[in-house]
Amino acid sequence: MTLLKFSLRHTVAIFCFFTLITSYAEPIRVACVGDSITFGYGIKDRKQMSYPAQLGKLLGSKYDVRNFGVNGHTLLSKGNAPYIKSKAYKEALAFGPQIVIIKLGTNDSKPMNWPHKNEFVTDYLALIQSFQKLKSQPQVFICKPVPVFPERWGITDTVVQEILPLIEQVSQKSGCTIIDLYSALSNKAELFPDKVHPNEAGATIMAETIAKAISESSTNHSILQKKAQLLFIGDSITDMNRSRRPDGWDKNHLLGHSYVFNIAGKLNYEQPELNLKISNLGISGNTVSDLRKRWQKDALDLKPDILTILIGVNDLNKNTPPAQYEVDYRHILKQSRQANPKIKIVLFDPFVLAAGGLKDPKKHQAARLKIDQFRLIVAKLAKEFDAIHIKTQDAFDAKVKLTPAEYWLWDGIHPLPQGHELMARLWLEAINK
Repeated sequence: MTLLKFSLRHTVAIFCFFTLITSYAEPIRVACVGDSITFGYGIKDRKQMSYPAQLGKLLGSKYDVRNFGVNGHTLLSKGNAPYIKSKAYKEALAFGPQIVIIKLGTNDSKPMNWPHKNEFVTDYLALIQSFQKLKSQPQVFICKPVPVFPERWGITDTVVQEILPLIEQVSQKSGCTIIDLYSALSNKAELFPDKVHPNEAGATIMAETIAKAISESSTNHSILQKKAQLLFIGDSITDMNRSRRPDGWDKNHLLGHSYVFNIAGKLNYEQPELNLKISNLGISGNTVSDLRKRWQKDALDLKPDILTILIGVNDLNKNTPPAQYEVDYRHILKQSRQANPKIKIVLFDPFVLAAGGLKDPKKHQAARLKIDQFRLIVAKLAKEFDAIHIKTQDAFDAKVKLTPAEYWLWDGIHPLPQGHELMARLWLEAINK
């Protein structure tokens, strides 16, 4: 798929899309891999105005964008300065990105490098695969190089144009989306003071074009595959009176009336072609130790592709020591990773509000102290197991600044319909990353 030239008039729309939504999941790590054009060569304040820096501003706090560009480097492994031999490449891998933007090829057009052009596609595929093998399993975008006006330092637009169809081949073989920076900057020689490197305004166009590509990709729930198995498991907040009939006869009640029902409705309405299998195995009253006892039958045996867990409020009520909570939680996550190294894991923070039985300030303070201990453990485990971490408590805390706590959690623990809708939106936002 090729993304064509992006107009400046879309800047405000993209900025609003990424910055006006408050995120309660860990920032998405974006690695910008490339040469001096990615590095920001020639840009006076490159730390603020290189394309990766501007991309970070466009995407907002939901994203952690890093610049791994290196001056003069090539895609070709036999080039005069192969990117795969650079320190930046090793740092990009260690970053564990969830999105990778590759913009290489300009230096490959030099006379000493282009004799190896027959290896361009193979070397590009190898670079892509080195990122795809990471535990973070990033989505990789590949960029068509920017134009040259028309030659300098042995870099020529004539050879760059030979590279463009090779990028198409790489896309066809890898399935990676192409971002067409060549078209976006064609006929803009005034933005290339040295004929090769775009200035600040050119970097702005690059950032906008790439932001648009990420935006369009994120609306397609790219984490989901056809016939994917989605398992939601936890306590009563997930359960919400789901049907226990083993024959699944009453399909209207299979998922209960929790956030799982809302998520299933949206996904199945928007993407019926995926034929998703969505299961709710929440059980009212469960603690994390209860999950551990039933993990083989109710989780591992189902072989989920995406596993979502919300657990902790009953550990609060039953005074589970935080250390034991962590031991049991780590055990089920470790089993899940061992059973399926590619499983996608989503962890909700447990949460409480000052409503119902927790309306009393002392009771709420005591409950919140324990929940906050559990939340720290969830954050730690999310990082350890490379899981998506949804900060549910933070989201509800933000809502009670505008509306009473009882509007969201009627008893301080269980969400009302609007609370479940908030959770569903947080989950959908998180997987869109």
